This record gives sequence, C-alpha cells and structure tokens, in this order.
Amino acid sequence: MDAGKRWRRIGTLLVVASVGASGCGRLRETRDVNKRSSAMVLIDGAQEIVYYDNYGPTGRPELEQISYVLAASFPAVGVICSISRQLAKEGWRPLQRTHDDTGTPSSYMQGWRVIISRRGSAEEHHVDLWDAEWVNAEGELLSYSLTYRYPSRGPANRTRLRVGGIRQPAAVVSAADRARSVRGGEVPAGELPRIAPGDLAQCQP
Repeated sequence: MDAGKRWRRIGTLLVVASVGASGCGRLRETRDVNKRSSAMVLIDGAQEIVYYDNYGPTGRPELEQISYVLAASFPAVGVICSISRQLAKEGWRPLQRTHDDTGTPSSYMQGWRVIISRRGSAEEHHVDLWDAEWVNAEGELLSYSLTYRYPSRGPANRTRLRVGGIRQPAAVVSAADRARSVRGGEVPAGELPRIAPGDLAQCQP
C-alpha cells in the first residue's frame, strides 16, 4: 500500500466513526468522554476533544472513538509511551502489522513515517504519522494514530499533535481482519515502541 492509500485508509476510519456517531442518537450511544472505556487514553492537556461510543439499533456495540490535540513536539515520545504503557496495563497486546490488505508494518515496530497529502496541489501537506494496532483477550481491535500536519512549503509546525483512537468490539471485527491480525503476529512481550526503525522510545516503567 503506497503512502497516499495508507493515509486515505486512516482518514476513512475516522470519517466512518464520525458519521456513525452523528446518526439517530440511539439509547446507549454517548458523546460523554467521562464514560469512555479504558482503551480510550486521554492525555493531560488534551484540547479539541471529540468522543463517540456507537451502538447499533439492537444495542450491539459498534465503534468507540476518541480524538484530540496536544501541544507536544515531534517525536512525542512521552505521548507514545503513555498510550503504550496504559494499554499494556489494561491487557492490550501490540501487533507487528496493521490489518490492511498488505499488512503495513506497525509504527510500534517501525516508528514514524512521512506521507504526502494532496501531492502536487497548492494545498500539498506533509503528514508525519505514527500508527499502531493492538488486540486484547476478547478479540477486540484497537488502533491509534498520531499525526503532525503542515504545508509542504514553508516552516514545519511539529508541535501540534493530533491523537486519534478507534476501538472495534469483537462482534464487529471481520473474519478477514482477524485472520490478517493473527498472521501479522504480536510484538514480543516487553518490547518497547519505536520512534524510528532503529530507535526505541525509552519509556519508563
């Protein structure tokens, strides 16, 4: 999967979650961030917080999503460590690959990457992206993306970090996605996340 397709996939996940949340206001749905699950890690200092917990008409859980902005300079080691550490405490296990069609390496294993958005246009942007996925004992899938977005021309503002998380309950994880996650394998227990292929984030216990 090339960089453009990769970015569109992530964007689609966020749009799907947002559109689903803005639907008919089913009884169990909530936008109250104080009712979020432990998988939705909220870092101190977060701004522009958007939270959704979506349910289907029959009450089946669908998607849970959180998004917010932090003042955090690249490469945001503290943020990556905080999210990874809290998820580990809650029993989430990082995956070596994401569950897209080509098994893109997780940023947990490869660190930050750069994507060019709207290449060649007047609105061309660089997007610094760190994205990773986790699985838990119930078979739920969880993805986090950290992004810095700035124009390709001119100074790069790498101090405004957007964090997005999406949890898929086990009941809505497709058989294909589950199979791809299994094939990709889990990160060995105790291994730290990376900010670059050869650069581990030095997270404190």
